[in-house]
Amino acid sequence: MKNPHWHGATGRKKAVGDAYIDEPFQDLVLIAAWNLSGLVREVEKVFTDPGAQRAIEAMKDDIDRAKSYAGEARHLRSLMNHEKY
Repeated sequence: MKNPHWHGATGRKKAVGDAYIDEPFQDLVLIAAWNLSGLVREVEKVFTDPGAQRAIEAMKDDIDRAKSYAGEARHLRSLMNHEKY
């Protein structure tokens, strides 16, 4: 939801609007969430499974990519909430 009152705008009659989420944006969020959930699964096993540490290290590129995608999703979200967009 686009809400002008989130950023302290008061006394304005601007209506709340719906967020525009297209397919590439959804893909960024889904890939980031999938990779981070995989990391959580491995972290849960780190004290019981000796191979979990190696699996986490092998996921480094995927986790870096997830961080990048999440950053881009946050940037797009802030653009959508901007008054001039």
